Amino acid sequence: MFQKVIFFVFLVNTIFSQKAPFEEIVIGLWPEYDHPGVLVTIQIDILESDLPYDIEITLPPGSRMALKKGLDENGQETMIQQDIIVVNDKTIMPIHLTESHFYSQFYFNPFNESAHRELKYEFSTNKLLDHYHVLIQKHLIGENFTTNLTDPEEFQNEYDIHFLRQHLDSLEPNDNFIIELSYDNPSHRTTVDILKENFEQQDNTAVSESPSTRKNDNEVYQNENVKKYTFLLFGVFGVVLIFVIWKFGKKEDISLPKASKKTKEGQFCKNCGSGILKDIKFCTSCGEEINVS
Repeated sequence: MFQKVIFFVFLVNTIFSQKAPFEEIVIGLWPEYDHPGVLVTIQIDILESDLPYDIEITLPPGSRMALKKGLDENGQETMIQQDIIVVNDKTIMPIHLTESHFYSQFYFNPFNESAHRELKYEFSTNKLLDHYHVLIQKHLIGENFTTNLTDPEEFQNEYDIHFLRQHLDSLEPNDNFIIELSYDNPSHRTTVDILKENFEQQDNTAVSESPSTRKNDNEVYQNENVKKYTFLLFGVFGVVLIFVIWKFGKKEDISLPKASKKTKEGQFCKNCGSGILKDIKFCTSCGEEINVS
């Protein structure tokens, strides 16, 4: 009888120990966004009641430049170093979760000198995932794009960058989910290079239209594009990604905010100046957490 009780307790503990505590895990792939290789981003939302929590994520060989969101010596949020280790020829990112929201990024480069790009990432963790999302940024001028994601959702942001997103069911510990994509990029340019070029062309067009009578307007226009370019170069790790993931990374079906929705009267985002939609936590223009003026 005593042995049966012990076995029952062991069985219950085993079942509960295998329960996945994650509200959300999102793996984002950004091929040739601001770098010749691939930017991979990982966001984890976990229940506070399950903190602290440790998880290991397998990375592609040669992964480097790993960072995570953290605090500097002044207590300001910034990107700090994230460890990567190699164990038995396996590249691993060990993550110690102490807060309910975690964000990290790293780079790897699977591409060669040819125009054809192919990527294969065998994603796995040492813990059970009962659901997760894969998010892929399509290169801005990539041709003949293909992926092994089945029936993914597709959407785009204000810069006409297209994204594919797929919700996936459980992944057992140490099992692999292979993410594959391919496309052609004859120019070898990154998405940010192309966006920078577009902004510069817009600036030149605005200046040439009426340089004598629209000086002030042009200065405002150029300042706005400087802000946009800065946002693109340095905001992808926090602002763009968080906007995409928070809007599309939840299990329920969430649609893009409509322009017809009413804003909070007299309230504007302090980061970009856009009107604030009702009942939202993040600005629909720049992705920043709501901080109204």
